[in-house]
Amino acid sequence: MKPLSYVLGLLASQQPVGYQNLSDFEKLWSGYDVKTAPVTKVVEPAPIPTSQLIPPPNMPPFENPLTLPSDFVWGVASSAYQIEGAAKDEGRGPSIWDTLAHKTDLIKNHDTGDVACNHYYLYKEDTQRLKAMGVPYYSFSISWSRVLPYGKGKINKAGLQHYIDEVDYLLENGIEPIVTLFHWDYPQALQDLYGGFVDERAVNDFVDYAEIMFEALGSKVKKWYTFNEPQVFCMHMKVVSKTARKEIPMFGNTPDEVYMKCVHNFHLAHAKAVEVFREKFGRDNDYTISYKNAFASVRPLTESAEDRQAAERYLAFAQGWFTDPIYLNGEYPEAVWEAFGDKGLREFTEEEKKLIIDSADHFAWDGYSGQPVKAPDGGIAACIANEKHPRWPECAVLVDQVEGDWMRGAKSSDDTPWLRNTPQFFREGVMQIWKKFKTDIVIAEVGTSIYNEQKLSIADARYDSDRVEYYHAYLREVLKLVNEYNVPVKGFVAWSIYDNFEWFVGYDVRFGIQYVDYETQKRYFKKSFFYLRDFFNHYIANY
Repeated sequence: MKPLSYVLGLLASQQPVGYQNLSDFEKLWSGYDVKTAPVTKVVEPAPIPTSQLIPPPNMPPFENPLTLPSDFVWGVASSAYQIEGAAKDEGRGPSIWDTLAHKTDLIKNHDTGDVACNHYYLYKEDTQRLKAMGVPYYSFSISWSRVLPYGKGKINKAGLQHYIDEVDYLLENGIEPIVTLFHWDYPQALQDLYGGFVDERAVNDFVDYAEIMFEALGSKVKKWYTFNEPQVFCMHMKVVSKTARKEIPMFGNTPDEVYMKCVHNFHLAHAKAVEVFREKFGRDNDYTISYKNAFASVRPLTESAEDRQAAERYLAFAQGWFTDPIYLNGEYPEAVWEAFGDKGLREFTEEEKKLIIDSADHFAWDGYSGQPVKAPDGGIAACIANEKHPRWPECAVLVDQVEGDWMRGAKSSDDTPWLRNTPQFFREGVMQIWKKFKTDIVIAEVGTSIYNEQKLSIADARYDSDRVEYYHAYLREVLKLVNEYNVPVKGFVAWSIYDNFEWFVGYDVRFGIQYVDYETQKRYFKKSFFYLRDFFNHYIANY
């Protein structure tokens, strides 16, 4: 691998292909009315008042005699667009989420990530808050368009230097960074140029970007993810291609074709980036790389053959399409081939298979919730045979009720109906992953929203007992999985570091273990943060 100076020099000499007429940075931001925060310089942190570190009353007791291994990874997570703000500052180019927020009606309340939590300038304060709570790992993502405003071509040195500085500051304060290269905020310039990840050109552009970040941060960061939740991102690509920029060709005749191409290019981009990573850092050492999966843990609603088949089909499309080529055999599941084999679904070449198979060092799962699955009305066979069926191609129906007409778990926010407190499904999901793939497992993201939390006073929102119960239930299952079932669960990362921009529902949903007052940008620890700290202090051996 070439040294960073060579890479920087080479890229600095290139012009963004197709964008020579956009040398004026302002043209990238034409039509975006971007808000700025009152604070636009990195702030040196003030000492955290001891009063903020007093734990709340009525914390759950820790009575379980089990333990977690001394090298168990725990931490908190975030993503760039959701917290950084500074949307246009210091040379950052727009991403597709800037476009969704500013140029469509798809975001609730027309909220944007322009300011968000202003983490770009407040990262030192945020680091000190993590340090004060004894957090050993912080998982965050890089804004691709902050490093490469056009997605390719000239590097924005100010943006790259910001991430170098943030990583250095984390390490100085005893916190290990976990870096995700791509958490959905695709550069709008590349979306305009060729439609984003539905086009094969996205593969090499991602690999070039990944190489820049490996060179810039690789001597300091040892844990990496290429992609966050490609299942969700590729679904967003259907929205972006069809709705957000209607003048841009979809590069596909149907939304399913857009999804199909996005998935295929994800596999190639991930595998080629991992090849670069391993050429530089090797394997079987402290360096690890994977990607983060998102899918519901499911079980058949009944023991009928149709419901069992529905659960299998759901997992084939939501999980297997993204996992089987990497963790098994370089092939898509049979159900995917049956649905899309005559619609342009590509096979991987033998050379591509060699790259893709075993291109992840562990299985990272964002295991938020789970649901029962039943067959659609009219039966599985009729659904499979009818491409116009509303449940095609999965031909599976996720339902909320289980035996005895009970809901599958406690309700979260109205804006996150997919999410309920379902620890039993969480355990079953981890077991299913382990039995199928036989690899180490990291819970790379997990957390919950709370019903109407955004309407509560700061004092009431901080006392987030429903979130504590969610974590309490899931972490009890982690203890069982590690100690009783001998499943190699190696880590658990809480989502999220604090309340932030929650994609299509804006700021009406809060997932944070810290409360954020968006008017003042003050942060407040919630009860759930103290619970997580105390849990891991108690259960990790020799902590």
